[in-house]
Amino acid sequence: TNTPTNARTNTPTSEPTRNPTPNPTNNPTSLPTRNPTTVPTNKPTPVPQPFSSLSNGVDDFEDYYSTNGTPVDIPWNYGNPKQWVLDSSKKYSGSKSLVSIKPEGLGETSMLSLRITTTKWSILQCKIWVDTAMPWELFYVEVNGEQRNTYYQPSGEWISLVTGFNAGNNDIKFMVKNNDFFVGAPRNGPEDGSGRVWLDDCEIIPTGR
Repeated sequence: TNTPTNARTNTPTSEPTRNPTPNPTNNPTSLPTRNPTTVPTNKPTPVPQPFSSLSNGVDDFEDYYSTNGTPVDIPWNYGNPKQWVLDSSKKYSGSKSLVSIKPEGLGETSMLSLRITTTKWSILQCKIWVDTAMPWELFYVEVNGEQRNTYYQPSGEWISLVTGFNAGNNDIKFMVKNNDFFVGAPRNGPEDGSGRVWLDDCEIIPTGR
């Protein structure tokens, strides 16, 4: 009577309830607010030099500190580092003149400044060779915030620059300034200039008024 036993009743248990937990709420935080504050000013703001008393002065730029062996009495500020430097490639007299270093970047400048206190209305006169040209850059003189003596094209020769100012504190700047906008055109010849200006034989003369 080898009758087999009843079939096995190993009924499987219910399907496992291994449902995953709800989606994790590890939502990232808002985007970081690491936006920089104002645009960084990598170029330090120059500290204005004090005003120097001056009645009259002369400079032929044979070196930075003297003219023909006599101490220069025009207290120029050439910039730090220097933005105008001595040069022998062009000169009105002697062996040297002063030339601007070509500024790099939109709206950048090369500045030579002078802050003087005078007791009389005075005249500043220099010889200049302008080799700047719009639309790339221009050259001008600024006296107490007023733009004067503006040059848009190369002079091609030495010319006279003359301006005047009242008694008292006077802030004078010789400025080569690049265009604020990208030009997109190369210089094609001498008529487009080199972006520089030469300066020689400067004199400050009181008029007596």
